[in-house]
Amino acid sequence: DDNTTEATWIFDILLWPAIEIAKQLTIQTQEIVSQLQPDEFFNCAWGKKNKEITSPNIIKLIERFNLVFYWIIEEILRYDKKSIRCKVIEKFICVALFLNEFQNYNDLVLIVSALNSNIIKKLESTLSMTGQVYKKHWIELTNLCSHEKNYYELRKHQSSQMRKGDDNEKTSLDIASGLDYEISKKASTLKVTMIKEMSNDSMKISENDNNDKSPMIPYLGLLLRDISFCIEGCAYTKD
Repeated sequence: DDNTTEATWIFDILLWPAIEIAKQLTIQTQEIVSQLQPDEFFNCAWGKKNKEITSPNIIKLIERFNLVFYWIIEEILRYDKKSIRCKVIEKFICVALFLNEFQNYNDLVLIVSALNSNIIKKLESTLSMTGQVYKKHWIELTNLCSHEKNYYELRKHQSSQMRKGDDNEKTSLDIASGLDYEISKKASTLKVTMIKEMSNDSMKISENDNNDKSPMIPYLGLLLRDISFCIEGCAYTKD
């Protein structure tokens, strides 16, 4: 069936540049974030009755987080061959690297959480096949998004990104693009050429975008955590 073949090619994650996947995730998240209203955070409304009415966009972000979380796991498990599963994991690591450069920390934490989920951790033989350079970046991103010490590393990183310039961003983007291209080498010559052209076009756009400091999408869970503590945690800190 021609339609089935076309649909399979369109949604095959291994055939799309990681930078494009990261961009689309960021665009989708930004569309919801831009609609957030201050009163949605009032009195922890997102966790109370009628939350869909009082905090509609927060609920949308939470539901999207969960949806994409399980989509990532499903994308990895849908392949029977360990070697292909390994490539999908490496692809998501590349996507996470781009999300970090785009300062989309909400989706960065999302991907890192999915890759470190108990379901994926059980794929020990598959994970052992992951390339050393990908493992290195995976460990670094995992440490960055760790919840230890109240997300100390993520807080520090987000704060530093708001103060520093873009001197090193092009190099980081080049590294991520190089890693992503390695994953696609086994595709057909035509598809590899298309992927390379798409990646090059995306890199040109990204370099132009980075002339000015790009906006940041913080990790929503961290914001909700802090607000909850400020409102509800005060009861536990009174004398």
